[in-house]
Amino acid sequence: SVKEARLSLLRRLGAPEESMLIMRSNLAVTYSQLGRSDEALSNFREIYAGKKLLFGNSDQRTLSAANNLVHELQRQKKHAEAVTILREPLSDARRAFGDDHEITLMLGSLLADSLVGAGTNPTVDAVREAIAIREDIFRRSRRLLGVSHPHTQKRQRALDSARSALANHESAGQLRA
Repeated sequence: SVKEARLSLLRRLGAPEESMLIMRSNLAVTYSQLGRSDEALSNFREIYAGKKLLFGNSDQRTLSAANNLVHELQRQKKHAEAVTILREPLSDARRAFGDDHEITLMLGSLLADSLVGAGTNPTVDAVREAIAIREDIFRRSRRLLGVSHPHTQKRQRALDSARSALANHESAGQLRA
């Protein structure tokens, strides 16, 4: 309620839009933590749209808002929607920052997660796409950060897990064509 009151005060005072979006982002995180999923998701959607209008599609603040929106979608197990949303910001990040930038790698990892999201019935093609993305991200992370960096190690584990899941599902015939 304190954050809601602060947002209301910012509105009354005519605060800059960027300040409003930052406050709304804090409020959305709070809603998510309190289990108010619908309000959190609604706010994350509006924040992402607002940052696209204010800063453009390729700005790091906009791409960070896309990241936050997708995290909430994944938390709510809305992986198909996350995949749909992620394709544009990932393309924007590649164009603006290149394939080796951390935000590009982060958005790529989110895409791979969403392609094989928990509670979904992924296709063989989706799992293979996720593995290809993870292989590329791991290779870049290893080259940029080194083998012992925590991000590289985490990405190695994610790749190993995805490969293992594909092998297990293929042997059990559990994936759709």
